[in-house]
Amino acid sequence: MAQFNELAATLIPGVRMEIDPSRAIRGLPARPFRVLVFGQRLAAGSIAEAVIKPVTRSDQAETYWGAHSQIRRLIDRVRATNSQVELWGMALDDDGAAAAATGTITLSGGSAEAGVLYLYIAGERMQIGTTSSLDDSATAIAAAINAHPTLPVSAAVNPGQSDQVIVTALNGGLYGNDIDIRTNYNSGETTPAGLTATIVGMSGGAANPDVTTLTTALSDETYDLILMPWTDTANLAALELELEGRWDGNWMTDGLAISVVDTSYALHITAAAGYDSQYQVVVGTNNSPTPASELAGLIVGAVSASAAIDPARGFTGMELSGALAPTVADRFTNLERKLLLQNGIATMRITQSGEVQIERLVTNWVTDASQRDLTTQLTLSFIRWSWVERMSRLFLDERFKVSGDEDAQYEAGQRVLTEKGLKLESISWFADLQRKALVEDPALFEAESTFERFDPNTFHTILAVDIVNPLYGIDSSAQFRL
Repeated sequence: MAQFNELAATLIPGVRMEIDPSRAIRGLPARPFRVLVFGQRLAAGSIAEAVIKPVTRSDQAETYWGAHSQIRRLIDRVRATNSQVELWGMALDDDGAAAAATGTITLSGGSAEAGVLYLYIAGERMQIGTTSSLDDSATAIAAAINAHPTLPVSAAVNPGQSDQVIVTALNGGLYGNDIDIRTNYNSGETTPAGLTATIVGMSGGAANPDVTTLTTALSDETYDLILMPWTDTANLAALELELEGRWDGNWMTDGLAISVVDTSYALHITAAAGYDSQYQVVVGTNNSPTPASELAGLIVGAVSASAAIDPARGFTGMELSGALAPTVADRFTNLERKLLLQNGIATMRITQSGEVQIERLVTNWVTDASQRDLTTQLTLSFIRWSWVERMSRLFLDERFKVSGDEDAQYEAGQRVLTEKGLKLESISWFADLQRKALVEDPALFEAESTFERFDPNTFHTILAVDIVNPLYGIDSSAQFRL
């Protein structure tokens, strides 16, 4: 006798049919992929700090947190490499003790000619008309900076030195120190004859906000990637505690953080000694025209675009559209990048044409190779999610019963799960993962996985899963003949 979910016996004549979706989904369902961006807001924003908001358009971020805010720029960078991502933002005010970074542009030259100054701030190119008057040119530079719709700085002519422009970060904290100022980045760009622009880089930014204000306010929703802009030791450690909790088997909301640090090779190696996280990726660069946190936004966008489709596929060669490469003298050598990777610092590479690409994204985990690559963590997260989703949908949501009678003949429609039934469904689940090229070695899975009834209501399983890994090299020897 068939068992129904809704239809009960009745003496009323008629033909009835219930709708049962329990077997409607076959294979692996699509997993939602969410990105969360942390950053600093400005007072002009309409959304208070520590309030999470979904963002689908750039003008939303401008309204929520301010047009020139750090978080608005980070969101724009994420969307530059993944316009289709499900994106959420969460901002903090500047710390109460924060100091804003400043820099200067000082003009000189007794016989300056009118022309065009090619000025780059935070990787943004501006063409500014200059004249033979240094004072007028300084005024034009300050006006052009202030008229830019998204630059994270303001500018003013120095009241005590009319040929000097003072540039000030709009958000306080260490972020401002990463805002690069330079001229003539691209080939063919020159300063007008007779004019010299002397730049003192941004410095003096101090006191980042405390990320725990955000992590405390987070819900139990899953955010697969988190853009972490604050890379001081205290904030990275605080985020690590949050991520460790999210990856715990009792919480299972997962999440991986990506940051970029801009400093010398030696300081990267020193800082790496304090990292040891399988849930955070810190990418190294040196003297980048594009601010470090904005590079992180480009990386997060590129990674999310790929991982949402295939979490096991590597990211080597993915272009970071809009990023400006450091000069040749500032780039890490092959040996330096090798040693950075060995010490848990992820790397980028520069092509012959000057494009900035992802080279290899490793986590800070250097204890062993087990959780070194970001792809490993993304794949494990997907595997766990797919297992929980499948077992919940097929058995718990359908209110199955537990039985130890493996060979009993049950009526059609009876929801009964046995050890054998759980194992067969698990093998089917593994086969679906294998078809997606996420796992390998089904013989190992069948031989070493265990399924046992722990108590009257619970099964315990050990799943022997061998995950597929990305290709990172092909080594060859050319044994030539003459």
